[in-house]
Amino acid sequence: MKWRSHVDIAAAIAAELCLTAEIEEILIKAVVEPDRHPEKLIRFSRERGVHAIRMRHHSPERRRIMRLVWKARLALLEGRNEDAVWCLGKALHYVQDLSVDPGLFYWKHDAREEAIGRYRTSEQPVRTGIENAISSPHFVEECLDRLKPKSQPGAALFQATLYSSSIAAAVLDERAPSASAKKRMLGSVRRHAWLVTPLAFASASGLVATSFLMGAQWLAVAAPLLGYLVLWADRPYHHLKHEARWHGLV
Repeated sequence: MKWRSHVDIAAAIAAELCLTAEIEEILIKAVVEPDRHPEKLIRFSRERGVHAIRMRHHSPERRRIMRLVWKARLALLEGRNEDAVWCLGKALHYVQDLSVDPGLFYWKHDAREEAIGRYRTSEQPVRTGIENAISSPHFVEECLDRLKPKSQPGAALFQATLYSSSIAAAVLDERAPSASAKKRMLGSVRRHAWLVTPLAFASASGLVATSFLMGAQWLAVAAPLLGYLVLWADRPYHHLKHEARWHGLV
């Protein structure tokens, strides 16, 4: 997207979330920062060895967007609001660019971005995105998974605005989770630490002991795998530990 489109969306989100003028300015600067100073990715190839390439904004790695989202959330929990909004703005830049289909070999890229720039951001997708936001890392991941490049300018702008608003609201939501949700998160973390982890260690140790008693030392090689499988099988923990971290509980 063109800068004016990025700025237009950021300003609309700031207005709906009632951000201060200072924080709004940071968000607007951050949302165009990836164009000012493109992020570099480290790659390796047999021909060139280790080298840096520019991250493509219309096909960025979603895990890198999520990394920026986590940086924003953790900064917010620590009271570093300016850092939080800066990281959030950079993440939203990629969300918005992902909404634009640049065409085969980028041959329609400029024309489509120019067409989008002729539209103004409406309040409806901003409000809808914020109203339906859930303060959860899994909600943000779901938003990123639903992003699809759009060839129609209006559809691209609508999607970019909707999901940018949802993600911004999810990250900046400082409300504490409900008592039942908090109990569920902390209960899962404690159960994993006090029950599942010792069980994994005991299972691996038991397999090592059995391998020597039976004279089948090859079984000992499988001990770490067995321990890992016990830890991996605790699926509720792996889901809820991210929720707990998101809310600053662990």
